[in-house]
Amino acid sequence: MNYHYEISGPDLNVFKHAFKKCISLAMDNGSRQMGIALHGKRKLDAPLVVKVLGKSVTEGLKKNNIVDLQGFKIYLITERIDPPTDFGGPILAPHVSLIFLTTIRAILGATDIVYVPWTKDELKKYVSTYTSTKVGM
Repeated sequence: MNYHYEISGPDLNVFKHAFKKCISLAMDNGSRQMGIALHGKRKLDAPLVVKVLGKSVTEGLKKNNIVDLQGFKIYLITERIDPPTDFGGPILAPHVSLIFLTTIRAILGATDIVYVPWTKDELKKYVSTYTSTKVGM
């Protein structure tokens, strides 16, 4: 299933809410894993990403492309890094381009996509292209 937020840009509360939404989806479907899609590893240093994920998670993702938090796994997905072949869970797609989003949507095993747009124009194009449920806060 696809989910989206109607607030665009670098909003800390929206990013936190979207991250928690992905965790909730992964727990509800029993996968206990999720992906976070970013344009590249360098995005792990963005202050917003560090504030939401935490320093230890971002460092773990930079080093190994995966972190295991007591049996809950978070995978880094970038334009050059694919999830493992046995991946199965939701993917958080914050501030990614619509072109990259098309690639993310094609990942086998992706149970849900939680999209946080960067611009209002991207949001408009997204909702006109995909069937998606608006997430309220």
